Amino acid sequence: MVKKTLVQLKQEFLCEDFDVHEQALKRLARIKEDSVVNFFINNLKNADRRIQMSSAFALRIIANNRAIKPLLAAIKNPSNKQYTGSFVYALQTHNCKDLVIPILKIALNNNYENQTHALQILAKQRFKASQKEILQARKLIRRYINSENKCPDYAILIEELTGYIDLIEKDCLC
Repeated sequence: MVKKTLVQLKQEFLCEDFDVHEQALKRLARIKEDSVVNFFINNLKNADRRIQMSSAFALRIIANNRAIKPLLAAIKNPSNKQYTGSFVYALQTHNCKDLVIPILKIALNNNYENQTHALQILAKQRFKASQKEILQARKLIRRYINSENKCPDYAILIEELTGYIDLIEKDCLC
């Protein structure tokens, strides 16, 4: 097998040939160097949705916490509104322990796919939260219950989220 440079792999990741793109993604994600992490973070803003989604997937594999803020920014970006599932999915492998409010907002204000990914994060990670954050979380949940934009089976969602907030409150040194 021919050894390829980082420059070549990055070019192949950006190419339109799906198989070449996917092989480059796999090889780059195994490297995990800062320049590779930066490359994928920068491509979260790429105009090509395929490149954005693949970059999120690569960041999920790499699991470098420097990607958390850019992933959250991509989730909040209005131009990505219909395409945020991959970004939330990528967050699952990152340490979100200090992000209880942003993760809760994703669970409350996004589509079913994002809710599912956010719930997985809440279920599988241990969070640190202040008493102020716990109160804010409960307020967000109450506001959601009273909103007109809640999902049809919102009671199940609320029950799950309330349970997670209860556990976080119990675990934290509030």
